[in-house]
Amino acid sequence: MTLGCSSLVGMEYHLSNKKPASESSIINEPRKERKKPSHVTILWDASFSLSSKKIEQEILLLDEYFEYLNDADVSLLILSNDVTFSQKYQIKKGDWSHLKLKIRDITYDGGIAYDIWNKIGKLSGTVLLFSDGINFPDKTNTEKELVLFTINSRKKYNRLFLKTLGEANGGSHIDLGHGIKQNKSPIMYLKSPERQDLTKFEDYSYKNPIHKEKSISGVVTDLSGPLEGVNVSVKGTDRITTTDKNGKYRIDGKPSESLIFSYPDRDSIEVLIDETTNEEDIFMSSNLNYLDEVVVEGETKSEAGIDSKQKIKTNFGVLDKKSSGFSVRTVTSDKIPPSSVDIYDVIQNALPGVRLAPTGSSDNKLVLIRGGHRNFSGLVGAAWDIDGNILKDTDNIPFISAHEIETVTVMPGSWAAARYGSIAVAGIVIVRTRRTSNNGQDNPSNNGNPNSGFLNRNVYQKDAIIGISKSGGTSKPVQKIIESKDASEAYKRYLEIRDLYRHFPHFFSDVFEVFEDKWHDRNTSLLILSNIEELFYDDSNALKIAAYKYEEAGQLERALQIYRRILRLRPLHSQSYRDLANINTKIGRKKRAWNLYNGYLNLFAEGANYDDGLDQIVKKEMERLMEHGKGFNSPAPNYSTNSLEGPIEIIAEWNQPEAEFELQFVHPNGLFYDWKHFLTPENDQRMLSEKKRGYSAQSFFIDSLSKERWLVNIRYKGNKSEFIPTFIKLTIRDTRQKGFTEEVVKVLKLKNQEINYKVASINSENFDFFE
Repeated sequence: MTLGCSSLVGMEYHLSNKKPASESSIINEPRKERKKPSHVTILWDASFSLSSKKIEQEILLLDEYFEYLNDADVSLLILSNDVTFSQKYQIKKGDWSHLKLKIRDITYDGGIAYDIWNKIGKLSGTVLLFSDGINFPDKTNTEKELVLFTINSRKKYNRLFLKTLGEANGGSHIDLGHGIKQNKSPIMYLKSPERQDLTKFEDYSYKNPIHKEKSISGVVTDLSGPLEGVNVSVKGTDRITTTDKNGKYRIDGKPSESLIFSYPDRDSIEVLIDETTNEEDIFMSSNLNYLDEVVVEGETKSEAGIDSKQKIKTNFGVLDKKSSGFSVRTVTSDKIPPSSVDIYDVIQNALPGVRLAPTGSSDNKLVLIRGGHRNFSGLVGAAWDIDGNILKDTDNIPFISAHEIETVTVMPGSWAAARYGSIAVAGIVIVRTRRTSNNGQDNPSNNGNPNSGFLNRNVYQKDAIIGISKSGGTSKPVQKIIESKDASEAYKRYLEIRDLYRHFPHFFSDVFEVFEDKWHDRNTSLLILSNIEELFYDDSNALKIAAYKYEEAGQLERALQIYRRILRLRPLHSQSYRDLANINTKIGRKKRAWNLYNGYLNLFAEGANYDDGLDQIVKKEMERLMEHGKGFNSPAPNYSTNSLEGPIEIIAEWNQPEAEFELQFVHPNGLFYDWKHFLTPENDQRMLSEKKRGYSAQSFFIDSLSKERWLVNIRYKGNKSEFIPTFIKLTIRDTRQKGFTEEVVKVLKLKNQEINYKVASINSENFDFFE
């Protein structure tokens, strides 16, 4: 049987500068043929991406090939996350029906293992590799007795890899996905010893996305809604546009370029473009005169000219009432009526126009500003900012004596929602008590050291709950898999629904956890997780999900391969070098890790701050290599090594650069320090640094340990996407251990917002994670 090519009549493909021979001369020219092999090995790539290939084209090719061979021994190896099947077949008189039946019955799932060539073992003779080449590892060693043909029938494939692999191993590449040249049968490629490539193709080989221009769109708003006429430009170029009446814009930009948003009487906003930036929504504040918080006794220059009675400390800085542009109602301690007992009395007696409504609880009341707000659930009251602690209207509000109150301020929903999010759509009640006002500060910066953060006297309200493992939610399809009677039924249900959810990387990580935790089926769980590598091979944020999960599961070599991939995708990101260095350290390749750390220092020396962020993490990790390894000298004269800052180090890393969250560290004495990762005037420079230098990480040290337990909590606030959760990798390192550092990794999936979850507890004897 021959493969017909009638649909390609009249097409010409000139893939060489040489004048092509005429069709008739190619047809009539006598050709040398390879000696017919007596044994053929078929390597069949069963990755998920191959489920959409033109398998009938491949079947027709094998029909013709086995008819030509007549008799042969065939070994079939089915490849995915492992060699999942291996069996020998005998072909007699071209009959390969048993082998054909097996090939037609293959289930396509997972991605190719990074060490698949080692799993296959030594090859010889004629080998046919059926693959699209996507995420397929290179074969580093060539074997003299090997003749390897690569065969593809997908339109999207890695042609450069397959062509190079075939020709480097004595064979060639056959593309069935784009058609064979007129009057050519694919079998000629298998029979001829000449290296030919006369196929039409599209090249989906790896391309570095760093300098690829793309379209970026979004919406610019302020407190009143969409903002028309905002200038949006690409810094250092003549590319510029303006927002329309709906606040929308669209502009072309490249990764590493910056977008500048400017509007009269507003502070300009600069946003760095990276390879994941496709949509960028911007909120432009109305210059409400946010000021830095006081961090020492006395006033800063910027506050000196403001009457202290006109200053309101919010969770986002100090607001000047005179220039705010809003109706700001504040009552100070000297104006509180003597008859007031608690916070509700103060609101009722001293803030006209604000009323209280019952909640059904004997203690709590709804605070209604301008009548409150209604949604589908009914009446919504104002949220609370109590000494920096954010509470919803339905939370249990702690008893606050009127005598403890320094100031109470109410702000309308239009302002509050823009700064605090949807939790404050009905407004915000800002309460500052004498416990914080006496210090002159709410939330001092401490460069990631919770021990120095308790000067604010913030008292933990025991509002954190257990259930972090459920914070991402369990979808109904995944729940159906969980309810299966056994692992076999669960896998069948997974296969039934996966096409509907294949565009969501967290779907595969969710199902991975089901097979890990419920069925304890490591092989199947790893197969399912490997789909992320296969389907999202050029999406760094998605790849980090798989890398984090592999680290948590102790699959360090698999994580290493992903971090290598991410470095190729993000060579301008400092995090790429550190992550690859760190995983090499964990595996034990300390010399390679040291070289990568030095590369980090050389590439990202400008603007480095070794007391904060990723620079601090790299510094500490290099110090440990120097402490526990031989031959590792200080990399640069200006790089000073200091003793570690505490016996316990907690490192937070997140896959979504735009993620907003708050980490809370609760001391055994009940006081807490919180570290906020969301856009505030105080965090502007930090967030810009993360984008410019390309990192998403922060470390914290705990130096005062006892048998009493510290508590680590987290509150999630979103990541610009309504549907895609954020994954945070928490690493707790105990540096007191002899030899190298002992550490535990926990991966958190965050989707539910504005809930304070317990994450970990730590004392001098151990540390535990909450589920």
